[in-house]
Amino acid sequence: MKLIFATAALTLCTTGAMAQGFTGGSVDLSYSGFANDDDREFDMAKFDAAGQFAITNEISFAGNLTVRNSDALGEAITGLFVHGIYNINPDVSLGLFAGQETTGFYDITTYGGEVAYVSGPVEGQAFIGSSDITGDTITIFGVAGSYGFGNGFSAIGSFERADANDTDVFANVLEIGAEYALENGAAFYASVGNAQFGFMGLTEDENFFRIGATFNFGPDGGTTFDRRSFTDAYPILGL
Repeated sequence: MKLIFATAALTLCTTGAMAQGFTGGSVDLSYSGFANDDDREFDMAKFDAAGQFAITNEISFAGNLTVRNSDALGEAITGLFVHGIYNINPDVSLGLFAGQETTGFYDITTYGGEVAYVSGPVEGQAFIGSSDITGDTITIFGVAGSYGFGNGFSAIGSFERADANDTDVFANVLEIGAEYALENGAAFYASVGNAQFGFMGLTEDENFFRIGATFNFGPDGGTTFDRRSFTDAYPILGL
């Protein structure tokens, strides 16, 4: 499975025909942590990079590289994802995604579908997928959006859920914040949120914060879809 994803990503980066259709990319760095974690053991540093390549005006492919690291994990979680994208019209795009993350203890394979909408100051995305962890299947779902107020300022928000089928294990992550974007493609953001965990009938809530910076580049100024990751939907691993 690793070889398949690595080969797909390498093909996207090295094929001449695909390189001629490069439409955009992004690099994102962020730092987050739980508000009540006095030892900062679960603070998370994250790096994400993405690139998108068009075959036609309607069809394109994208790749995402993700890296997460914290003291609690012991070693970094790395992931590689690919997206197949179909543009219905200038405002609406549909996609399929698949990828694999490595935690150092086991691999997580995730796949699913996604939709994106852009119209004026409004942007929105939603996805649903399935993650396989050592034979267990977990459903992941998420929505995210932003509204631009002008002069580079936007309100941002998202909700993600991971639900282990037929068990009481789940996680909900709600996040709201603000972003300031520069004309050169750089943007800075800050957000706060709440992560809720459920296990064997017990539920616990943790508030968290996040700060970060993004640089979007290329003809389209970025990619159609955000990263997709099980470790984002289950924040003990990927907050």
